[in-house]
Amino acid sequence: MKIAFVDGPWPGHGHRTQRWPHKNPGGNINPPPLFQMYAASVARQKGAEVRLWDSPAQGYGYETLMGELTGFAPQIVVLNTSTTSFDHDLKCIRLIKDKLDTFLVAVGPHVTALYKSVMEDVRELDAIALGEYDETIADIAGNLSDLTVVPGIVFRKGKEILITKERPLISDLDSLPFPAWDLVDINLYWESTFPKSRKPVATLMSSRGCAFRCSYCLYPQVLFRHKLRYRKIERVIDEIDWLGKNSGARFFYFEDDNFTGSWKRVESFCNKLLEQKKSIHWACLSRIDGVTEERLRLMKKAGCFLIKYGIESGVQDTLDHISKKTSLEKIEYAFKLTNKVGMMTHGTVMMGAPNDTMESIRQTRNFVRRISPDSVQFSICTPLPGTEFWDECVKEGWLDYSKWEDFDGVCGGTLNYPSLSKEKIHKAIKDSYLHYYSSVPHIRQRLRRLIFGPERFSQFIRNFWLLRRLFSVLREKAGERFARSR
Repeated sequence: MKIAFVDGPWPGHGHRTQRWPHKNPGGNINPPPLFQMYAASVARQKGAEVRLWDSPAQGYGYETLMGELTGFAPQIVVLNTSTTSFDHDLKCIRLIKDKLDTFLVAVGPHVTALYKSVMEDVRELDAIALGEYDETIADIAGNLSDLTVVPGIVFRKGKEILITKERPLISDLDSLPFPAWDLVDINLYWESTFPKSRKPVATLMSSRGCAFRCSYCLYPQVLFRHKLRYRKIERVIDEIDWLGKNSGARFFYFEDDNFTGSWKRVESFCNKLLEQKKSIHWACLSRIDGVTEERLRLMKKAGCFLIKYGIESGVQDTLDHISKKTSLEKIEYAFKLTNKVGMMTHGTVMMGAPNDTMESIRQTRNFVRRISPDSVQFSICTPLPGTEFWDECVKEGWLDYSKWEDFDGVCGGTLNYPSLSKEKIHKAIKDSYLHYYSSVPHIRQRLRRLIFGPERFSQFIRNFWLLRRLFSVLREKAGERFARSR
Protein backbone atom coordinates (compact mmCIF):
# COMPACT_ATOMS: atom_id res chain seq x y z
CA MET A 1 0.00 0.00 0.00
CA LYS A 2 1.44 3.38 -1.05
CA ILE A 3 0.40 6.39 1.03
CA ALA A 4 1.30 9.98 0.13
CA PHE A 5 1.18 12.63 2.86
CA VAL A 6 0.79 16.09 1.33
CA ASP A 7 0.96 19.70 2.41
CA GLY A 8 -0.17 21.43 -0.75
CA PRO A 9 1.17 24.66 -2.25
CA TRP A 10 0.26 27.93 -0.58
CA PRO A 11 1.77 30.83 -2.55
CA GLY A 12 3.23 33.72 -0.60
CA HIS A 13 5.14 31.86 2.11
CA GLY A 14 2.03 30.35 3.65
CA HIS A 15 2.38 27.49 6.10
CA ARG A 16 -0.48 25.53 7.61
CA THR A 17 1.64 23.45 10.02
CA GLN A 18 1.40 25.96 12.88
CA ARG A 19 -1.37 26.30 15.44
CA TRP A 20 -2.27 29.60 13.74
CA PRO A 21 -1.77 29.07 9.99
CA HIS A 22 -0.60 32.21 8.19
CA LYS A 23 1.69 33.68 5.58
CA ASN A 24 5.08 34.69 6.91
CA PRO A 25 6.43 37.89 5.30
CA GLY A 26 9.95 36.79 6.27
CA GLY A 27 9.59 33.54 4.35
CA ASN A 28 10.73 31.24 7.18
CA ILE A 29 8.67 28.12 7.84
CA ASN A 30 8.49 26.39 11.20
CA PRO A 31 7.47 23.91 12.50
CA PRO A 32 7.55 20.93 10.13
CA PRO A 33 4.33 18.93 9.52
CA LEU A 34 4.73 16.88 12.71
CA PHE A 35 1.25 15.33 12.68
CA GLN A 36 1.80 14.13 9.11
CA MET A 37 5.22 12.81 10.11
CA TYR A 38 3.77 10.89 13.06
CA ALA A 39 1.00 9.37 10.90
CA ALA A 40 3.52 8.45 8.22
CA SER A 41 5.72 6.75 10.80
CA VAL A 42 2.80 4.71 12.18
CA ALA A 43 1.67 3.73 8.67
CA ARG A 44 5.20 2.62 7.79
CA GLN A 45 5.30 0.47 10.93
CA LYS A 46 2.15 -1.23 9.61
CA GLY A 47 3.87 -2.05 6.32
CA ALA A 48 2.88 0.87 4.07
CA GLU A 49 5.26 2.57 1.65
CA VAL A 50 5.12 6.26 2.52
CA ARG A 51 6.25 9.58 1.04
CA LEU A 52 5.72 13.13 2.30
CA TRP A 53 5.60 16.40 0.37
CA ASP A 54 5.69 19.73 2.25
CA SER A 55 5.14 22.01 -0.73
CA PRO A 56 5.50 25.41 1.03
CA ALA A 57 8.81 24.39 2.63
CA GLN A 58 10.11 22.77 -0.58
CA GLY A 59 8.94 25.63 -2.76
CA TYR A 60 6.76 23.35 -4.87
CA GLY A 61 3.98 24.64 -7.08
CA TYR A 62 1.00 22.56 -8.20
CA GLU A 63 2.67 21.31 -11.37
CA THR A 64 5.78 20.02 -9.59
CA LEU A 65 3.74 18.43 -6.80
CA MET A 66 1.37 16.70 -9.20
CA GLY A 67 4.29 15.40 -11.26
CA GLU A 68 5.84 13.77 -8.22
CA LEU A 69 2.54 12.38 -6.94
CA THR A 70 1.80 10.90 -10.35
CA GLY A 71 5.18 9.22 -10.37
CA PHE A 72 4.60 7.73 -6.91
CA ALA A 73 1.05 6.56 -7.80
CA PRO A 74 -0.32 6.29 -4.22
CA GLN A 75 -3.44 4.32 -3.30
CA ILE A 76 -4.13 6.86 -0.52
CA VAL A 77 -3.38 10.59 -0.40
CA VAL A 78 -3.56 12.34 2.97
CA LEU A 79 -3.94 16.09 2.47
CA ASN A 80 -3.25 18.46 5.35
CA THR A 81 -5.64 21.42 5.53
CA SER A 82 -6.20 24.56 7.58
CA THR A 83 -8.82 27.28 7.66
CA THR A 84 -6.54 29.97 6.28
CA SER A 85 -5.20 27.84 3.42
CA PHE A 86 -8.48 26.14 2.53
CA ASP A 87 -9.00 28.04 -0.74
CA HIS A 88 -5.69 26.56 -1.91
CA ASP A 89 -6.44 23.19 -0.31
CA LEU A 90 -9.59 22.95 -2.43
CA LYS A 91 -7.56 23.50 -5.59
CA CYS A 92 -5.15 20.78 -4.52
CA ILE A 93 -8.02 18.36 -3.71
CA ARG A 94 -9.54 18.82 -7.15
CA LEU A 95 -6.23 18.49 -8.98
CA ILE A 96 -5.36 15.28 -7.12
CA LYS A 97 -8.75 13.74 -7.78
CA ASP A 98 -8.62 14.75 -11.44
CA LYS A 99 -5.12 13.37 -12.04
CA LEU A 100 -4.95 10.33 -9.77
CA ASP A 101 -7.04 7.27 -9.10
CA THR A 102 -6.62 7.44 -5.34
CA PHE A 103 -8.52 7.46 -2.06
CA LEU A 104 -8.32 11.06 -0.83
CA VAL A 105 -8.37 11.83 2.91
CA ALA A 106 -8.35 15.34 4.37
CA VAL A 107 -6.91 16.03 7.83
CA GLY A 108 -6.46 19.05 10.08
CA PRO A 109 -8.48 21.25 12.46
CA HIS A 110 -10.50 22.98 9.72
CA VAL A 111 -12.04 19.83 8.25
CA THR A 112 -12.44 18.42 11.75
CA ALA A 113 -14.47 21.40 12.93
CA LEU A 114 -16.53 21.75 9.72
CA TYR A 115 -16.62 18.11 8.59
CA LYS A 116 -20.32 18.08 7.68
CA SER A 117 -20.27 21.09 5.35
CA VAL A 118 -16.88 20.12 3.88
CA MET A 119 -18.03 16.62 2.95
CA GLU A 120 -21.29 17.97 1.48
CA ASP A 121 -19.58 20.72 -0.53
CA VAL A 122 -16.36 18.98 -1.62
CA ARG A 123 -17.52 15.94 -3.56
CA GLU A 124 -13.96 14.99 -4.51
CA LEU A 125 -13.12 14.09 -0.90
CA ASP A 126 -13.48 10.42 0.03
CA ALA A 127 -12.98 10.83 3.78
CA ILE A 128 -11.93 13.08 6.65
CA ALA A 129 -9.79 11.78 9.51
CA LEU A 130 -11.06 13.73 12.51
CA GLY A 131 -8.88 15.31 15.17
CA GLU A 132 -5.76 13.45 16.23
CA TYR A 133 -5.08 11.12 13.29
CA ASP A 134 -1.68 9.55 14.03
CA GLU A 135 -3.14 6.03 13.97
CA THR A 136 -6.23 6.71 11.84
CA ILE A 137 -4.50 6.66 8.45
CA ALA A 138 -2.97 3.22 9.02
CA ASP A 139 -6.43 2.00 10.09
CA ILE A 140 -7.98 3.37 6.90
CA ALA A 141 -5.29 1.66 4.80
CA GLY A 142 -6.00 -1.67 6.50
CA ASN A 143 -9.80 -1.42 6.19
CA LEU A 144 -10.54 0.25 2.84
CA SER A 145 -13.12 -2.44 2.09
CA ASP A 146 -15.10 -1.69 5.28
CA LEU A 147 -14.46 1.76 6.73
CA THR A 148 -17.28 1.45 9.23
CA VAL A 149 -14.83 -0.31 11.58
CA VAL A 150 -12.39 2.65 11.59
CA PRO A 151 -13.16 5.04 14.47
CA GLY A 152 -12.79 8.78 14.07
CA ILE A 153 -13.61 9.27 10.39
CA VAL A 154 -16.27 10.70 8.11
CA PHE A 155 -16.46 8.96 4.73
CA ARG A 156 -18.49 8.78 1.57
CA LYS A 157 -20.33 5.57 0.69
CA GLY A 158 -22.16 6.06 -2.58
CA LYS A 159 -24.43 9.05 -2.01
CA GLU A 160 -24.31 8.67 1.77
CA ILE A 161 -21.98 10.47 4.17
CA LEU A 162 -21.28 8.28 7.20
CA ILE A 163 -19.53 9.08 10.47
CA THR A 164 -18.01 6.38 12.65
CA LYS A 165 -17.73 6.30 16.43
CA GLU A 166 -15.38 8.77 18.09
CA ARG A 167 -11.72 7.73 18.21
CA PRO A 168 -10.30 7.91 21.74
CA LEU A 169 -7.34 10.21 22.22
CA ILE A 170 -4.03 8.38 22.37
CA SER A 171 -3.62 7.68 26.07
CA ASP A 172 0.06 6.72 25.86
CA LEU A 173 1.87 9.16 23.59
CA ASP A 174 5.08 7.18 24.11
CA SER A 175 3.51 4.29 22.20
CA LEU A 176 3.94 6.30 19.01
CA PRO A 177 7.13 5.92 16.98
CA PHE A 178 9.25 9.01 16.49
CA PRO A 179 8.09 11.24 13.60
CA ALA A 180 9.40 10.30 10.14
CA TRP A 181 12.13 12.93 9.88
CA ASP A 182 13.72 11.05 7.00
CA LEU A 183 10.79 12.13 4.81
CA VAL A 184 11.56 15.87 5.14
CA ASP A 185 14.62 18.10 4.93
CA ILE A 186 15.28 19.34 8.46
CA ASN A 187 17.19 22.35 7.11
CA LEU A 188 13.99 23.83 5.64
CA TYR A 189 12.48 24.62 9.06
CA TRP A 190 13.65 27.76 10.79
CA GLU A 191 12.58 30.86 12.74
CA SER A 192 14.40 34.16 12.99
CA THR A 193 14.20 33.98 16.81
CA PHE A 194 16.39 30.84 16.86
CA PRO A 195 20.19 31.18 17.16
CA LYS A 196 21.79 31.34 13.70
CA SER A 197 24.78 29.28 14.77
CA ARG A 198 22.64 26.36 16.01
CA LYS A 199 21.16 25.04 12.76
CA PRO A 200 19.57 22.66 12.05
CA VAL A 201 16.51 22.88 14.30
CA ALA A 202 14.33 19.93 15.28
CA THR A 203 10.78 20.47 16.52
CA LEU A 204 9.23 18.00 18.94
CA MET A 205 6.24 17.67 21.27
CA SER A 206 6.73 16.45 24.82
CA SER A 207 3.01 16.81 25.55
CA ARG A 208 -0.29 17.50 23.87
CA GLY A 209 -3.09 19.73 25.09
CA CYS A 210 -3.44 22.36 27.79
CA ALA A 211 -5.24 22.53 31.12
CA PHE A 212 -6.40 26.09 30.44
CA ARG A 213 -9.36 27.05 28.26
CA CYS A 214 -8.44 30.22 26.36
CA SER A 215 -11.36 30.84 24.01
CA TYR A 216 -9.24 31.41 20.88
CA CYS A 217 -6.72 28.56 21.16
CA LEU A 218 -7.15 26.06 18.32
CA TYR A 219 -5.31 22.80 18.96
CA PRO A 220 -6.39 22.21 22.58
CA GLN A 221 -10.05 22.64 21.60
CA VAL A 222 -10.28 21.00 18.18
CA LEU A 223 -7.55 18.36 18.17
CA PHE A 224 -7.02 17.51 21.84
CA ARG A 225 -10.49 18.08 23.39
CA HIS A 226 -9.07 19.98 26.37
CA LYS A 227 -7.14 16.90 27.52
CA LEU A 228 -3.53 17.34 28.66
CA ARG A 229 -1.25 14.33 28.16
CA TYR A 230 2.46 14.05 28.87
CA ARG A 231 5.20 11.89 27.44
CA LYS A 232 7.77 10.35 29.76
CA ILE A 233 10.81 12.57 30.26
CA GLU A 234 13.11 9.64 29.45
CA ARG A 235 11.39 9.12 26.11
CA VAL A 236 11.70 12.83 25.26
CA ILE A 237 15.43 12.76 25.97
CA ASP A 238 15.75 9.60 23.87
CA GLU A 239 14.13 11.50 21.00
CA ILE A 240 16.54 14.41 21.45
CA ASP A 241 19.47 11.98 21.27
CA TRP A 242 17.94 10.26 18.24
CA LEU A 243 17.38 13.58 16.45
CA GLY A 244 20.94 14.68 17.11
CA LYS A 245 22.35 11.41 15.80
CA ASN A 246 20.07 10.91 12.78
CA SER A 247 19.26 14.46 11.68
CA GLY A 248 22.22 16.43 12.99
CA ALA A 249 19.89 18.62 15.06
CA ARG A 250 21.67 21.21 17.21
CA PHE A 251 18.68 23.19 18.49
CA PHE A 252 15.37 21.80 19.77
CA TYR A 253 12.04 23.58 19.77
CA PHE A 254 9.19 22.26 21.91
CA GLU A 255 5.91 22.79 20.06
CA ASP A 256 3.85 21.82 23.13
CA ASP A 257 0.70 23.87 23.69
CA ASN A 258 2.14 24.75 27.10
CA PHE A 259 5.56 23.25 27.82
CA THR A 260 5.48 24.51 31.42
CA GLY A 261 2.03 23.04 32.17
CA SER A 262 3.74 21.12 34.98
CA TRP A 263 6.69 22.89 36.57
CA LYS A 264 7.58 19.73 38.48
CA ARG A 265 7.99 17.99 35.13
CA VAL A 266 10.04 20.88 33.70
CA GLU A 267 12.36 20.71 36.70
CA SER A 268 12.71 16.94 36.27
CA PHE A 269 13.51 17.38 32.57
CA CYS A 270 16.16 20.02 33.27
CA ASN A 271 17.75 18.02 36.08
CA LYS A 272 17.97 14.91 33.91
CA LEU A 273 19.61 16.89 31.11
CA LEU A 274 22.17 18.19 33.60
CA GLU A 275 22.72 14.78 35.22
CA GLN A 276 23.36 13.23 31.80
CA LYS A 277 25.57 16.17 30.82
CA LYS A 278 23.52 16.92 27.71
CA SER A 279 24.94 20.01 26.05
CA ILE A 280 21.90 21.13 24.05
CA HIS A 281 20.09 24.37 23.28
CA TRP A 282 16.32 24.58 23.20
CA ALA A 283 13.23 26.81 23.25
CA CYS A 284 9.60 26.39 24.28
CA LEU A 285 6.13 27.90 24.47
CA SER A 286 4.97 28.81 27.96
CA ARG A 287 2.32 30.50 30.01
CA ILE A 288 3.56 32.81 32.72
CA ASP A 289 1.97 30.87 35.61
CA GLY A 290 4.45 29.65 38.19
CA VAL A 291 7.47 31.44 36.73
CA THR A 292 10.16 31.96 39.37
CA GLU A 293 13.76 33.06 39.15
CA GLU A 294 14.95 29.69 40.48
CA ARG A 295 13.05 27.76 37.82
CA LEU A 296 14.24 30.03 35.01
CA ARG A 297 17.86 29.72 36.13
CA LEU A 298 17.52 25.94 36.11
CA MET A 299 16.06 26.05 32.58
CA LYS A 300 18.89 28.29 31.39
CA LYS A 301 21.50 26.04 32.97
CA ALA A 302 19.92 23.08 31.16
CA GLY A 303 20.23 24.86 27.80
CA CYS A 304 17.01 26.86 27.39
CA PHE A 305 17.76 29.77 25.06
CA LEU A 306 14.31 31.21 24.40
CA ILE A 307 10.83 31.24 25.94
CA LYS A 308 7.77 32.32 23.96
CA TYR A 309 5.14 33.79 26.26
CA GLY A 310 1.52 34.50 25.34
CA ILE A 311 0.84 38.12 26.26
CA GLU A 312 -2.22 38.61 24.02
CA SER A 313 -3.24 41.98 25.48
CA GLY A 314 -2.12 44.76 27.78
CA VAL A 315 -5.67 45.29 29.06
CA GLN A 316 -7.01 43.15 31.90
CA ASP A 317 -10.62 43.24 30.69
CA THR A 318 -9.52 41.76 27.36
CA LEU A 319 -7.56 38.98 29.07
CA ASP A 320 -10.63 38.15 31.12
CA HIS A 321 -12.91 38.14 28.08
CA ILE A 322 -10.77 35.58 26.21
CA SER A 323 -10.48 33.42 29.37
CA LYS A 324 -6.71 33.84 29.62
CA LYS A 325 -6.86 33.37 33.41
CA THR A 326 -3.88 35.55 34.19
CA SER A 327 -3.06 39.14 35.12
CA LEU A 328 -0.96 41.95 33.70
CA GLU A 329 1.09 41.96 36.91
CA LYS A 330 2.01 38.29 36.46
CA ILE A 331 2.94 38.82 32.81
CA GLU A 332 5.15 41.78 33.66
CA TYR A 333 6.82 39.84 36.49
CA ALA A 334 7.55 36.83 34.26
CA PHE A 335 9.23 38.99 31.62
CA LYS A 336 11.20 40.86 34.26
CA LEU A 337 12.57 37.60 35.70
CA THR A 338 13.31 36.05 32.30
CA ASN A 339 15.19 39.12 31.16
CA LYS A 340 17.03 39.17 34.48
CA VAL A 341 18.39 35.63 34.13
CA GLY A 342 19.50 36.36 30.57
CA MET A 343 17.16 34.17 28.51
CA MET A 344 15.65 35.44 25.28
CA THR A 345 11.95 36.30 25.31
CA HIS A 346 9.35 36.42 22.56
CA GLY A 347 5.86 37.78 23.20
CA THR A 348 2.72 37.03 21.23
CA VAL A 349 0.06 39.74 21.11
CA MET A 350 -3.28 39.80 19.29
CA MET A 351 -5.25 42.92 18.46
CA GLY A 352 -8.93 43.18 17.70
CA ALA A 353 -10.37 41.12 20.56
CA PRO A 354 -14.11 41.69 21.21
CA ASN A 355 -13.80 44.62 23.59
CA ASP A 356 -10.77 46.26 21.95
CA THR A 357 -10.82 49.95 21.07
CA MET A 358 -8.12 52.22 19.68
CA GLU A 359 -7.48 53.29 23.28
CA SER A 360 -7.06 49.69 24.52
CA ILE A 361 -4.73 48.99 21.59
CA ARG A 362 -2.66 52.00 22.67
CA GLN A 363 -2.56 50.61 26.21
CA THR A 364 -1.40 47.24 24.89
CA ARG A 365 1.41 48.89 22.90
CA ASN A 366 2.61 50.75 25.97
CA PHE A 367 2.44 47.60 28.08
CA VAL A 368 4.50 45.59 25.58
CA ARG A 369 7.07 48.35 25.36
CA ARG A 370 7.33 48.38 29.14
CA ILE A 371 7.95 44.64 29.54
CA SER A 372 10.42 44.78 26.62
CA PRO A 373 10.51 41.30 25.04
CA ASP A 374 13.41 40.61 22.70
CA SER A 375 10.90 40.14 19.92
CA VAL A 376 7.16 40.46 19.62
CA GLN A 377 4.54 39.12 17.26
CA PHE A 378 1.52 41.38 16.74
CA SER A 379 -1.26 39.40 15.07
CA ILE A 380 -4.84 40.07 14.08
CA CYS A 381 -7.25 38.42 16.50
CA THR A 382 -8.73 35.60 14.42
CA PRO A 383 -11.60 33.25 15.28
CA LEU A 384 -10.93 29.80 13.86
CA PRO A 385 -13.74 27.23 13.40
CA GLY A 386 -14.14 24.84 16.31
CA THR A 387 -13.14 27.34 18.99
CA GLU A 388 -15.36 29.05 21.53
CA PHE A 389 -14.24 32.36 20.05
CA TRP A 390 -15.58 31.31 16.63
CA ASP A 391 -18.95 30.46 18.19
CA GLU A 392 -19.06 33.85 19.92
CA CYS A 393 -18.26 35.73 16.71
CA VAL A 394 -20.86 33.82 14.70
CA LYS A 395 -23.50 34.49 17.38
CA GLU A 396 -22.70 38.20 17.61
CA GLY A 397 -22.43 38.73 13.83
CA TRP A 398 -18.87 40.05 13.96
CA LEU A 399 -17.49 37.96 11.08
CA ASP A 400 -16.80 39.74 7.79
CA TYR A 401 -14.89 37.73 5.21
CA SER A 402 -15.09 36.79 1.54
CA LYS A 403 -12.56 33.95 1.39
CA TRP A 404 -10.86 31.57 3.80
CA GLU A 405 -7.51 33.32 3.37
CA ASP A 406 -9.02 36.31 5.18
CA PHE A 407 -8.46 34.25 8.36
CA ASP A 408 -4.73 34.94 8.10
CA GLY A 409 -3.74 36.66 11.35
CA VAL A 410 -0.87 38.44 9.59
CA CYS A 411 -2.22 39.45 6.19
CA GLY A 412 -5.97 39.07 6.53
CA GLY A 413 -8.74 40.16 8.87
CA THR A 414 -12.24 38.82 9.49
CA LEU A 415 -13.65 40.80 12.41
CA ASN A 416 -15.73 43.96 12.05
CA TYR A 417 -17.07 45.46 15.25
CA PRO A 418 -19.48 48.39 15.47
CA SER A 419 -16.76 50.37 17.28
CA LEU A 420 -13.67 48.96 15.57
CA SER A 421 -13.41 48.08 11.87
CA LYS A 422 -11.11 45.43 10.44
CA GLU A 423 -9.31 48.17 8.49
CA LYS A 424 -8.44 49.90 11.76
CA ILE A 425 -7.29 46.60 13.29
CA HIS A 426 -5.04 45.92 10.30
CA LYS A 427 -3.56 49.41 10.52
CA ALA A 428 -3.05 48.99 14.28
CA ILE A 429 -0.86 45.93 13.63
CA LYS A 430 1.51 47.86 11.36
CA ASP A 431 1.59 50.83 13.71
CA SER A 432 2.33 48.52 16.65
CA TYR A 433 5.37 47.00 14.95
CA LEU A 434 6.65 50.46 14.11
CA HIS A 435 5.93 51.70 17.62
CA TYR A 436 7.74 48.81 19.29
CA TYR A 437 10.78 48.20 17.11
CA SER A 438 11.63 51.90 16.94
CA SER A 439 11.15 52.42 20.69
CA VAL A 440 14.01 53.34 23.00
CA PRO A 441 13.36 50.41 25.42
CA HIS A 442 13.58 47.89 22.58
CA ILE A 443 16.69 49.45 21.01
CA ARG A 444 18.31 49.46 24.44
CA GLN A 445 17.37 45.79 24.89
CA ARG A 446 18.85 44.86 21.50
CA LEU A 447 22.13 46.62 22.31
CA ARG A 448 22.28 44.92 25.70
CA ARG A 449 21.74 41.52 24.07
CA LEU A 450 24.41 42.28 21.48
CA ILE A 451 26.98 42.94 24.22
CA PHE A 452 25.91 40.60 27.03
CA GLY A 453 23.32 38.26 25.58
CA PRO A 454 23.54 34.58 24.64
CA GLU A 455 24.67 33.66 21.11
CA ARG A 456 25.93 37.18 20.41
CA PHE A 457 26.66 36.47 16.75
CA SER A 458 23.02 35.48 16.31
CA GLN A 459 21.96 38.70 18.05
CA PHE A 460 24.09 40.68 15.60
CA ILE A 461 22.48 38.95 12.61
CA ARG A 462 19.00 39.33 14.09
CA ASN A 463 19.48 43.08 14.47
CA PHE A 464 19.80 43.31 10.68
CA TRP A 465 16.66 41.19 10.24
CA LEU A 466 14.72 43.45 12.60
CA LEU A 467 15.96 46.56 10.78
CA ARG A 468 14.79 45.06 7.50
CA ARG A 469 11.38 44.33 9.05
CA LEU A 470 11.18 47.90 10.38
CA PHE A 471 12.07 49.42 7.00
CA SER A 472 9.52 47.12 5.35
CA VAL A 473 6.76 48.49 7.61
CA LEU A 474 7.93 52.05 6.99
CA ARG A 475 7.95 51.50 3.23
CA GLU A 476 4.45 50.02 3.32
CA LYS A 477 3.09 52.89 5.39
CA ALA A 478 4.72 55.43 3.05
CA GLY A 479 3.11 53.67 0.08
CA GLU A 480 -0.30 53.83 1.72
CA ARG A 481 0.13 57.52 2.51
CA PHE A 482 1.15 58.23 -1.09
CA ALA A 483 -1.86 56.29 -2.41
CA ARG A 484 -4.23 58.30 -0.21
CA SER A 485 -2.73 61.60 -1.36
CA ARG A 486 -3.31 60.89 -5.06
